[in-house]
Amino acid sequence: MSYLKYFLKSKLSNPYLWGWSVGFMMFWLMLGYLEIGSILEEFKKYGMPKEAIVEAGLCYTASWYASLVVISLGSAAIGLCYSIYYSSMSIRYVTKYSKLKASSIFLQSVLGFIVVDLILSLILLGTTIPLYSYGFEAPMIPKKPLMLLIVLIVTGIFYYVLSTTFVYTAIVLRKPRAAPMLSYLPLILSLGLILTAINVSLYYVNVVSPFNAAALLVFHYYTNRKPPITALKSHENIVTVDPLLLWISLIFWIIILSLVSIALIKKQRGVGAEEILAGM
Repeated sequence: MSYLKYFLKSKLSNPYLWGWSVGFMMFWLMLGYLEIGSILEEFKKYGMPKEAIVEAGLCYTASWYASLVVISLGSAAIGLCYSIYYSSMSIRYVTKYSKLKASSIFLQSVLGFIVVDLILSLILLGTTIPLYSYGFEAPMIPKKPLMLLIVLIVTGIFYYVLSTTFVYTAIVLRKPRAAPMLSYLPLILSLGLILTAINVSLYYVNVVSPFNAAALLVFHYYTNRKPPITALKSHENIVTVDPLLLWISLIFWIIILSLVSIALIKKQRGVGAEEILAGM
């Protein structure tokens, strides 16, 4: 487990991880909190009962948390991509001349990223609950915390295999200049698809997209309500989906990307210092 310790130390000591995956997400959480006052005024204006306000507040809280936690992990994946890229040559020799195999490095790295994933997710959750509970004057606690935790773990696994696939594709194709651009794709895709789903009804694109599927599963276990595949801001003609379809989509992507990642790790020849400098 020495590689796992190295992985965790390098990730958790990275200031950019804390700045973008936690600090920047806290800023967005505050923006959501600042809207609560006007939302409560509108609810009370139409005479909405207390129970309905609490339920609506829980959905609002879950929507913000689900969106931001998935985007946060997309941000964390950037540093993951860079570390994979710069360590590719050493990994090549370690897997070739020691007992440490590609599958072992893959599994230890996945486990390490799950730990990072949980730390980030729980920090955001620990901030969201008291902040939004204060705003709505009622407890905004997840309905199914254990299943929520499982979804967060699975989402972390997805981001890891996605990142390794992107980076090792560039390495195997001997395209070092493409690696920095590919490292931002998890975040770009997360931002684009999730923010679009807030205002636009994507319907079953939400199921096919693993980013949206993960966010909707977080929403589902936070509220214990069927996840909507219409726009999250929509209050009329809401279409929901069976959470099982979201699970199938997310696990399917993980399996496919895992198989591709392991194959690429075995095939890659590493990136030398001269290629790294050329790619800068």
